[in-house]
Amino acid sequence: PNPTESQYCKTLDNGCPETMPNRYPANNRCFEKVWGGSMCNVDPANDPLSFQRNDKKCCSCFPALGGGQKLENGCPASIPFRYPNNNRCFAKMWEGYSCNVDPANDPLAFQRSDQKCCFD
Repeated sequence: PNPTESQYCKTLDNGCPETMPNRYPANNRCFEKVWGGSMCNVDPANDPLSFQRNDKKCCSCFPALGGGQKLENGCPASIPFRYPNNNRCFAKMWEGYSCNVDPANDPLAFQRSDQKCCFD
């Protein structure tokens, strides 16, 4: 499958996040491994199987599996470093993976297309 979104949270042609690339036939579930490992649902509310409608929704932000709890600074626990005076969070002090807690309202215009942060 070919990635179609950002470098940090790529969505594949089948609608699944890159980290869970295996789409189960005839429903909306995506799996880390073929029918095993971590699982999410690309559209749980409209899954053709009613018992899967309470599944965890696949995240279209970073990290795809959820970043942990929201910290006091607004960042996900797995990307804890908030850059001063804007909405970016970093995995390491100003390097590594990054996401934005509110890209649409970031005070720096060039960061408004950042990948939005996800939480568990």
